[in-house]
Amino acid sequence: MKCRYIALLATLATAVIALPAAAAEKERIGARLVLFPAAPATFAANQPFHIAHGWLVTPDSAGQNAIGKYDFVLEVDGRSIDPDFVERVNTDGQLRRSWVFNFPAGLPAGTHTFVATWSGPCQGLVDSGLHTGTCANPTEIVVAIAPLWQAVEFTPSGSAPPVVGSRPFTWDPVRDWLRAPAEANPSPDSYGNPAVWSYRGSSGFEHDPASYALLPRYSVPDANREEWNDAGFVNLIVGRIDFDRAILMHSWGGRESGFGRNAVLAWTSPVGGRVTVRGEVRLVHTTCTVGSGIIWSIDRGSESLQTTILPAGGSTAFDLTTTIQKGESLYFIHDPGFDSNCDSAFVTLSISKH
Repeated sequence: MKCRYIALLATLATAVIALPAAAAEKERIGARLVLFPAAPATFAANQPFHIAHGWLVTPDSAGQNAIGKYDFVLEVDGRSIDPDFVERVNTDGQLRRSWVFNFPAGLPAGTHTFVATWSGPCQGLVDSGLHTGTCANPTEIVVAIAPLWQAVEFTPSGSAPPVVGSRPFTWDPVRDWLRAPAEANPSPDSYGNPAVWSYRGSSGFEHDPASYALLPRYSVPDANREEWNDAGFVNLIVGRIDFDRAILMHSWGGRESGFGRNAVLAWTSPVGGRVTVRGEVRLVHTTCTVGSGIIWSIDRGSESLQTTILPAGGSTAFDLTTTIQKGESLYFIHDPGFDSNCDSAFVTLSISKH
């Protein structure tokens, strides 16, 4: 009797809460505004966007999961709004249901508040750890977690987002990740800038941006992981891990075999100027033997800003500042080194412009 809470990326759009007349039936419009686990501090004003959150549920034979009783409710600026439609996707016996709210006109500049509430049948939520206590009635509707309250400042959009006060603008690949069924490669950032993040694989060991091809296939191996990969190269992956809130990277091949492909996370800057890159990469292994380690690099174009040889199970933090031109790219590179066996890396990072 399992059910799992899933936060699906989405976007808002309207000045006052407007009807989605400009959108086709059952179509997400604009960029996505992500509320869970944390909304961005700022978002583009007066631009179409949507919000989509919901559930991933595995039915049980006793019927206590009561799939039809799971719900998601959204309030914007103290006003409850109705979803434009509910997406339903059935995969391998699991039902993914997302409530989609379209905002075709965006929201005006200023601070707007969002309150999101997930609810469902009591026993299903207790079994999955999303509700404490006992259930007098297994299918009684209860709130899964305390309502999530978020405040987001909507700012005028443009090629370079304006800085409000002293707060920096930041980019985070985990926060900005577009999840199924709205996956995209390349994908936009949370400010509405297109083609900011991309998920790539190299054609060899060389650090040549011309050889970094977009990974062609999107997969959802389980409820905690979504990834871009290439079926022709086993475990050539750039993905997202929910339980650790990190980017998963794994390369293919290695110098032992004489050929290989690097996994590459790319950030193409929508602004020009000084940016600071901070984060951590750590090698993880669970059920397989210890790997041989990797070569981790951060490049601006083909220029290496930092290269670190990480041993099996090792980790390193990075904190660097560089000048970048609008349209120029930073590349975060997982090189297999000797071989790629058991060398999955969890990467957390943020890019800030002050």
